[in-house]
Amino acid sequence: MIELSAARIAALTEGRLTRTVAGDLTIDVAKIGTDSRETGAGSVYVAKVGEHADGHDYIPAAIASGAVLVLAERELNAADGAPYPAVIVPDAVAAMGLLAAEVVRVIRAAGELTVVGITGSAGKTTTKDLLAGVFARVAETVAPQESFNGEIGVPLTVFRADLSTRFLVVEMGATKIGHIQYLAQMVEPDIGVVLGVGSAHSGEFGGVANIAQAKGEMVEALGRNGTAVLNLADNRVSAMAARKRPEQRPGHPGIRPAFPGRFGVAAPVRADRRPSSEQSAGRRRSGLGSRSAGRTDRGRTERAGREEPLADGAHRTGRRRHRDQ
Repeated sequence: MIELSAARIAALTEGRLTRTVAGDLTIDVAKIGTDSRETGAGSVYVAKVGEHADGHDYIPAAIASGAVLVLAERELNAADGAPYPAVIVPDAVAAMGLLAAEVVRVIRAAGELTVVGITGSAGKTTTKDLLAGVFARVAETVAPQESFNGEIGVPLTVFRADLSTRFLVVEMGATKIGHIQYLAQMVEPDIGVVLGVGSAHSGEFGGVANIAQAKGEMVEALGRNGTAVLNLADNRVSAMAARKRPEQRPGHPGIRPAFPGRFGVAAPVRADRRPSSEQSAGRRRSGLGSRSAGRTDRGRTERAGREEPLADGAHRTGRRRHRDQ
């Protein structure tokens, strides 16, 4: 179990506590969720805002079901006029990413952890399942449920890890350049796997070259001691070996950038993650961490008074559903 105090959550997310939050409130991160129907005693409900529904509409139901805290973008008052207990943040989904990054840091500080990131136009979920099955025979392993592979699903996967976790397998999907960088900076993979670059959804990316650019962010995200596993049968993937940055070489001081503008100031650490000029555009708030980013998880959206399950790996864009690359 990994616990964070409400005050710590507010500090990590640059949020503020409503006056109704108990001063000594501590929560188990495994109880953070985005579906009000699944909230229970001691849980934290994330009131994310989607294209077709606003999670704030479901705060009363979540509190009634036992949630003790809400991660919200605005205050909402109960019938007695008092605000529901909440951490008010600029962007609830971005706040989830910040909390997930803290969980990874806590686990690494407590013991040995190997994070494996997997991306590719096809085969991510199968590879994730195979690796999780192998790792689980050796030590405690956490892997995504179904196809949780975006800016909502990756944090939800991380929240299931605890101090006993030895392997964390993370599936990473993308719908634009910068998404893989965002997710990789969140979990800091030790091993990055790129399976392939397909063309089925090149229109969303603006061409196959952009898909390759996005998938190659996995390689650029690896630290000095990181390992890239590339599919040499795919020419676009094998070419990613050249995207190894100079600071990944032993002895280079390296720079760890702020997590898309939200992890604080850049600080010198081991030879980790400096974004390329192409990636820096993906760090603007109008892209990652904003509601325009296009979320790629299998999850639930609350719409018209009810919550609807989405297809595996799909996200809503208008009336169409697209599978992430």
